Amino acid sequence: MPLFGVLPIDKRAGISSRVVVNRIERLVRSERVGHTGTLDPMATGVLLMAIGSATKLVEFSHELSKGYKATFELGKSSDTLDATGEVTDVDISVQPTAEDIQAELGKWHGRVLQVPPNFSALVVDGRRAYKMARKGVEFDLAPREVEISHLELLEYQFPLLQLNIECGSGTYVRSIGRDIAQGLGTQAIMTALTRTRVGPFTLEDCVDARGLYNRIEVQQHLHPPQRLVDNWHTVTLNEEQVIDLRNGVPLRLDDQIGRNRFAVVDTDENLVGLMEAIQEAGMFRSLRVFHADNAANQPKKIRTKQSPES
Repeated sequence: MPLFGVLPIDKRAGISSRVVVNRIERLVRSERVGHTGTLDPMATGVLLMAIGSATKLVEFSHELSKGYKATFELGKSSDTLDATGEVTDVDISVQPTAEDIQAELGKWHGRVLQVPPNFSALVVDGRRAYKMARKGVEFDLAPREVEISHLELLEYQFPLLQLNIECGSGTYVRSIGRDIAQGLGTQAIMTALTRTRVGPFTLEDCVDARGLYNRIEVQQHLHPPQRLVDNWHTVTLNEEQVIDLRNGVPLRLDDQIGRNRFAVVDTDENLVGLMEAIQEAGMFRSLRVFHADNAANQPKKIRTKQSPES
């Protein structure tokens, strides 16, 4: 039977997200594997692997909010905004106090404009920004609106400060450190980063990829695929409606008027698809469909609990 679910990994420092994908692909062989958001090699923490048909949900999983614990060093600058780049010292005339930092954090709460780092995976004129930056090509990235829902000072002992950050998709933590430091009259680099949460997944849900050795162990740690769209409303369909959905027949669901899209499950709580509204009020069509062989093999819950090791 095909695998269909989400494997949350606690990525260790020093490896790329692609390395983790490659390891899981070797374990599950013919199954498709995709991650739902890259972590830089220096970063650790929650990295979600979509397995099998759950890869159809990856583009929607990017809407999930994320949590981070990040450490920054004031009085330093680098081309990458972190410790992996070319680091230089920056003079600080007055050391910021904890009160100064708290006041500055308040300016970066809510929807704010943020300029992404040049060393990022964004596309500029058809080329990755980080590849252009490595070659010394000069370019500017436009600021864009991001959502920072929580910004908390966890620890401060000059020149190091540690923040707890809750933010929406597309937010660059390195840029948060840069912007806060500039508001304090200096610069900063990120020296450590842990992603503590992606949507409903936390570090407690994660396993170390090094502790998985075969397909069965991967299957034992899978979570239900609908957790990748945990922020969506969920509707339960009866057996006849499920059959129509899988046959491409639009459904009338008058009780969902006003919703643009939602996830649908059968009476056993198996994910069977995503639906979106069409022009006629109360009518909805399939956006993604998962067939019976997928539904029969998606996990209802985790059978094995394992604490993160990194």
